[in-house]
Amino acid sequence: MSRRITFPSQKGRSGKGWVLGIVLVSLNASAQDVIQNFKVPDIDDEGRLKSMLMGEKAKIIPGKPMPVEGLKIQFFEPDGETVKLNIVSPGCVYDTRDGVAVSEQPIRIFGNGFLVSGVGYRYEKDQERLEIHSKVRVRFRRKATRPDSQSEQTAEVPSPEPAESE
Repeated sequence: MSRRITFPSQKGRSGKGWVLGIVLVSLNASAQDVIQNFKVPDIDDEGRLKSMLMGEKAKIIPGKPMPVEGLKIQFFEPDGETVKLNIVSPGCVYDTRDGVAVSEQPIRIFGNGFLVSGVGYRYEKDQERLEIHSKVRVRFRRKATRPDSQSEQTAEVPSPEPAESE
């Protein structure tokens, strides 16, 4: 079953937008309800959009972390309109109680002139911290001095080798 869910203004609830939005979704959903094509805004104290959490599908299980499929997060410039950073992943498990998303799936983070990709991650919303676990790859793109070409630099970060057992 798919329902349209609207969110009240979140002005004055800086940093708690996703948690509040997902709690509101939970209140509108019955036990283990599935919501589809949802958007949860995070609004700052001045009423500007800070970020938008979106998903293709999420399973609401009251009081427990929820699986999210088709995850996309957009972070905005202080103007509240210009997207400065995008995060895309096939899915994660998001815990609304502590604002932490974890996944073993691929992730892509991109913005103006860069792309970071990897596999497995942990995102802590309140700390604004994202840790990618393995296969991390970073690409920077800069405008070349000639208008007909672009220059790209790539760096790969090796995964730590497991410690040898004695």
